[in-house]
Amino acid sequence: MKSSQLIENSIIKLVFIILLIRGVYLPCYSQEGSRTRVKIGDIMYLDGSGNEHFCDFRQWDTLHPLGDLLGIVFYTRFVYDADSNKIWHGWVMYPHEGVNLMWAPQNSICYSNHIASYATSGVSTPHNPAPNYQNKATKDTCGWQNTYRLLDFIYTGQGQTLTNEVSPAFYYIFHDLNGIQDFSTKPIMTASSWYMPSFGQLFQIFGCSGYLNASIAACGGDFLVNEGCWCGSTEGAPRFPSRLWVCTYMEACVVAPPYGIKNYSFKIRPVRSF
Repeated sequence: MKSSQLIENSIIKLVFIILLIRGVYLPCYSQEGSRTRVKIGDIMYLDGSGNEHFCDFRQWDTLHPLGDLLGIVFYTRFVYDADSNKIWHGWVMYPHEGVNLMWAPQNSICYSNHIASYATSGVSTPHNPAPNYQNKATKDTCGWQNTYRLLDFIYTGQGQTLTNEVSPAFYYIFHDLNGIQDFSTKPIMTASSWYMPSFGQLFQIFGCSGYLNASIAACGGDFLVNEGCWCGSTEGAPRFPSRLWVCTYMEACVVAPPYGIKNYSFKIRPVRSF
């Protein structure tokens, strides 16, 4: 056998071994203090003790799951702790989506008010772009803060409570996902609360929909399909209090009819941070 053929065969064997290792020995790892990279498409779950872990989607077995499914990672970054270890943070999306839910009915206080403008004093607010400023809308990744401000507007600014009549979309997130049963006082938002994604977060979700759909196929859920319209927590300009930025067909975004009106029915894809 020629030396060139031997070299070629050796390379093929090496590639095969690498692929085999990557396909079989896929790590699962704890969130806290992990030096292992958390990447887009990883599955977040709770073990039997209630601890959060991540797993490559190819290791997930729907017949014998590793724990209780939480969500799918769509964004990650790392910071260094005091010991110079990499600690990974990011966002996960809920595997399922609420559909045909309004941001706010037309007779609701949330429909006729620009919520973010209420909380601008002394608060670092996200971008709240004017119509057609798509590049600014994509920079709003403050879904947690947007959701918090909406709660503060309802309870502190208006002296009301969150109900299905005030905002079906936000009520769904807090009642169904965060498990809030008593809304007589303002729900407490924690670092692990599910919330309404901002437009920038939706933009990132649909930008990596191929990876996320592969994970959904592994663990179950609602696929990200190229049809329909999703709303987030990013509103239009203050002069258009009833409008918001939405993702339609995974690519377009508008704040004018027929999309982007708060009392229209949209899909909801909740997210949470880790």
